[in-house]
Amino acid sequence: MYNSLALEKYNKKTIDLLDSDPHWQIVITTTALSLGIHAEELRDSIAVGTANTQDNRKQDVGRAGWKEGIIACRIIFMTMTELNKVNKIVKASGKVSVAAVSKVKQTTRAGKDTKKPLNPAKVVFLAEKVCPVACENVVYDNPPPRTLRMDCIQAQHPIPCDLCCMQYKLPYDPCQFPSSSDETTLHLFTMPSTASKPHKPRKKADDLKKVELEEVERALATYEQQLYAEEQLVAPHCYHPCSLYFPNALQEAIASDLLKIKSLAALNIILALKSWPFIELQSSNLFDYISLLQKTIHFQYGLSDIEKSSSNIDAVNLPPLNPSK
Repeated sequence: MYNSLALEKYNKKTIDLLDSDPHWQIVITTTALSLGIHAEELRDSIAVGTANTQDNRKQDVGRAGWKEGIIACRIIFMTMTELNKVNKIVKASGKVSVAAVSKVKQTTRAGKDTKKPLNPAKVVFLAEKVCPVACENVVYDNPPPRTLRMDCIQAQHPIPCDLCCMQYKLPYDPCQFPSSSDETTLHLFTMPSTASKPHKPRKKADDLKKVELEEVERALATYEQQLYAEEQLVAPHCYHPCSLYFPNALQEAIASDLLKIKSLAALNIILALKSWPFIELQSSNLFDYISLLQKTIHFQYGLSDIEKSSSNIDAVNLPPLNPSK
């Protein structure tokens, strides 16, 4: 991390590592990196948001690719809100030029003068539809005059921009940017052994935590609605109250023993004790649903150490949205 508020010694170490450490691949900086800092090994520049002016934007992303032989890539992320403002200003100007845009009075939705009008040169660049490289040449009147208004193909640039690729129907994939002549191989990122926050161990392996129990209760309530939608018109229990199809007492019994239900037979014992009338038709679907809840808990909370004595849990397919016979 390079920060203008950090100590000079710390920032110097960051730049030194950029040039010397073969494992160093990313540097996150404040805008101070754009103010004259030179690190030869910077290959690509990614800017989040645009600078206030075109000059600052050019400076912000212009620190990559200084080393001879390196083909650098500039990427700028901007918001749709800003892009819509740009298009509105260009439409009002009638012509995409710094002179024309400068004459446009920029206002807010309420019709008041905006406190931070967009820089005309920045508007022209962001509104460019043909070639941003040629646009920059025109904005800054870059020599030589012969190639000033030429696009990448006409000027025979080694790497055409994305707009030129689309215009000339050339293959373009920003994820496969051409490699530079520097054949240095970058190392793969080393990820930490675990990216998840360690969870507090359970007092008992088969007991749900409070937050898990609440999730299971909500899931079983959803199953109750699904079961009711399917069975409410089936004799002999048609038009019975919804609460009788999957009683709260049965839901509580299943929720409290959820991680202990390792087979269909174990579930059927609980269902029989509660005299559930749908054992024959729905117990298999309910077991599939319970197995899915168990898998979800194992995944979310990293409970890989819980003994899975029944292979049925691993073999079950995801149940459909509505239980089916």
